[in-house]
Amino acid sequence: MIGFLYLGNTVTIFAQNGSFLVDSAQSELNFKVSHMGPFKVKGSFREFSGIFQYAEGVFQSLEAEVMFASVDTGNDERDEILKTEPYFDEARFPVLSFKAERLESNREERIIVGELTIKDQKRELRFPVTIAYDSTADKITLEGKARIRRKEYDLVFGSMNGLIGDKVDIQLRIVAIGQ
Repeated sequence: MIGFLYLGNTVTIFAQNGSFLVDSAQSELNFKVSHMGPFKVKGSFREFSGIFQYAEGVFQSLEAEVMFASVDTGNDERDEILKTEPYFDEARFPVLSFKAERLESNREERIIVGELTIKDQKRELRFPVTIAYDSTADKITLEGKARIRRKEYDLVFGSMNGLIGDKVDIQLRIVAIGQ
């Protein structure tokens, strides 16, 4: 059972306190980007971690890391290329990170506001989400979609740059278990 209370810019989810660790086995982190015009490349990351902090049922923070080495587009050759420079440059920048200390809310939606870092490029990311708390399993489920511009994060791909869209759609479903 879940209960919500709206108080200005905070959302209280009753009975939820402490740390919640992301369970990557139950979670998904997917992306989609256009390639050569109308075609879409879909992919996911298989290795990521994170922790949510709540105090008295109020969101305090979220810290997450995604391992670039775990990229999976369904094409091993493309995945290996994506790990190299000028793409993710996984050797120099093995992770992307997201840190949030604010959850904004109004009656229509909740938005996690944080800093997304990719290849040492940091930008604010506003991520509309739904958050549910299951008290019987002591777990949080967070789902959301966002869009970033890859060029803002130094994801500029040399001669392939013009063939790959700048807008990257991100979709996630994260399950975190109480500790």
